[in-house]
Amino acid sequence: MTQIPYESIRYSVPDYLPRKKKTFRRLKAWQSILFYGCLMLVLLFVLDPLYLTLFGEIGGTITSQLTMLAASILFVILMRADPREVFPFRKPKIGGIFGVLVVMCGAYLADIIISSLILFIEPEQTQAVNDSMESLFSGPSIILNLLLIALLPAICEEALHRGVILAGLRNSFSNKILVIGISGFLFGIFHIIPIRWWAPMLIGFVMAYFVCRTENMFYSCLLHFANNALIYLISAAAQGAVQASGIDSYIEAAAASVSVLQLGVTIAFYGVPIPILIYTGCWLVRRACSPRRVRFAEPGRERFTLWTLLGTTLAIGLTGIIIFCIGLL
Repeated sequence: MTQIPYESIRYSVPDYLPRKKKTFRRLKAWQSILFYGCLMLVLLFVLDPLYLTLFGEIGGTITSQLTMLAASILFVILMRADPREVFPFRKPKIGGIFGVLVVMCGAYLADIIISSLILFIEPEQTQAVNDSMESLFSGPSIILNLLLIALLPAICEEALHRGVILAGLRNSFSNKILVIGISGFLFGIFHIIPIRWWAPMLIGFVMAYFVCRTENMFYSCLLHFANNALIYLISAAAQGAVQASGIDSYIEAAAASVSVLQLGVTIAFYGVPIPILIYTGCWLVRRACSPRRVRFAEPGRERFTLWTLLGTTLAIGLTGIIIFCIGLL
């Protein structure tokens, strides 16, 4: 056996060194929620007023959203969490995209009912909130408005809520219903004004469900964008029609309150399709993302699913009819 002198290999480097596998920490619920609370306090009381003063309303909104995105990414890096776990993105499926659009229709109908109910209970406060948002809705161009209202929240708010917060909740709780419930609740109160909690809370439940079932944030981002864009476009179209008609004062007086009859008709007419649309859209997303065939109702729970959908639909319809009849008295 030939011996190699030590001096000849003293300063040499091996041809191959095995790379040490990088280890990541898993975010916990308390860490994510603490980060969420601190970020909201800093934005609300420090950065948002500063951005508004420096950049104006439009520039302040853009800067605030980008700050939220940057803070979420920086938090993940500092906590040494796996970005692929916190922000799971995969190639979407056509069936899943169609399912998101179906859910969007149901969410918009629910938003109409919730808005009518809140307007009926608190007409003055609702009108004040709507007036405060008119400047944001009446920006210089439709493209810029869609950027502010739909695209930026669909990326920046999702990074925080369906990224950082949902990852921490999923790592801490095994009960998916609890995880989805807390995530949706936090997304609701994120909108600050109590009368604006309920519609975002509902759609927050659905977006958290998408990520939990598909491991893909694309669908939650798409639903967030599509929902905000639809609300803006319909509101802008209605506002333009009102201004063109020259009956602004009449429309404003009619929109200042909702009668019992109007509330009953709204609930009965718009509410009946909501459970079917949301469930069908969620099923389409599940079917598109599952490696095996997914039935409309889980095996063994066909009757439960059918009666739940039917019962919810009838309950909403009967509620609207009863409220309408009360208005006739």
